[in-house]
Amino acid sequence: MKRVYIINVLLLGFFLSGCSKQSSVICFAPVEPYKPQSGAELLEEFNSHLPFKVSPKHFVCKYKTSRLVGWAIVRTSKQKDIIKQMLSESSALTLLQVESLTPELKALFKKEWKQSQSVTRPIM
Repeated sequence: MKRVYIINVLLLGFFLSGCSKQSSVICFAPVEPYKPQSGAELLEEFNSHLPFKVSPKHFVCKYKTSRLVGWAIVRTSKQKDIIKQMLSESSALTLLQVESLTPELKALFKKEWKQSQSVTRPIM
């Protein structure tokens, strides 16, 4: 009987730990005077402030409203909180939005991550 109880407690623990691992998408952009020239450069700057790395496969970048904008997938709420804190303290990057990772966003990342690395600012 005690063995069944221990197994149930362990299973409940695994289940609850999985619930806190909600993937999120962090949207961020550079702040003047920082002007990255490519998506890869924006991701490099973003990763330079983190104790972990966001891989290029979990990053999409587009040129919007006169600047590059990046979206990064993070797997846990702890990572999300670390990034939000880092962006609030950064003089080079700013937080634009945080949202849950939807199947549509996941498909977009899968489709567009490679092109994002070479996105550049238009030549003026």
